[in-house]
Amino acid sequence: ARVPHLSIPVVQERPAKVPLSFSQERLWFIDRLQGSTNYHISGVLSLRGPLDISFLERSLGNIVDRHEVLRTVVFEDDGIGYQQVLPGGKWSLGYSSSPEFSGKAYLEEHIGLLIGRPFDLSRDSMLRVDLLEIGPEDYVLVFVMHHIASDGWSMNVLIREFVSLYQGYLSGKETVLPVLPMQYADYSLWQRGQFSGPEMDIHLDYWKNHLKGVVPLDLPT
Repeated sequence: ARVPHLSIPVVQERPAKVPLSFSQERLWFIDRLQGSTNYHISGVLSLRGPLDISFLERSLGNIVDRHEVLRTVVFEDDGIGYQQVLPGGKWSLGYSSSPEFSGKAYLEEHIGLLIGRPFDLSRDSMLRVDLLEIGPEDYVLVFVMHHIASDGWSMNVLIREFVSLYQGYLSGKETVLPVLPMQYADYSLWQRGQFSGPEMDIHLDYWKNHLKGVVPLDLPT
């Protein structure tokens, strides 16, 4: 069998129902089976000093608008999940203020509830951010993403774009980020095309032949 190869991902026309990528499908199945709060990617930042909350919300909202996967939900048709991108301009920052936030135990409990709140994969944005005001110029920022839309490598991208947008708003010179050549839905279509039909058979045959005669590990129970 010839060695399988992959084509370069390209943007293509999207069907009415864009299939999930294999990783999206796996996480969607787990979520339906038992919930998926253990697939939350979270972070907590302490912010001290002047903060423009409107610029904070606008910067994060722009990121959600920019990256379709952060506003992609999963619908089901006859047991098959497919993705749909929600309209932009709908994201909002969560905000709360309480004197009790000055107590460490209460604050940690509240943060835990924010991080552990389940995502509804059929309707929610896959990025949640809550700003907790502890006192004058003293805040805690709690953000949670679902792994169906992000991973650890993506965090640097999000932080870099956020800092650039927020600083642009503060300076009065709005930041224009480069246009994204592809979105995650484009990757999903490419991936499904690569691993279906005759191409999938080639990949399977390659590994069947490559692993022929391999003795499975016999580990102690």
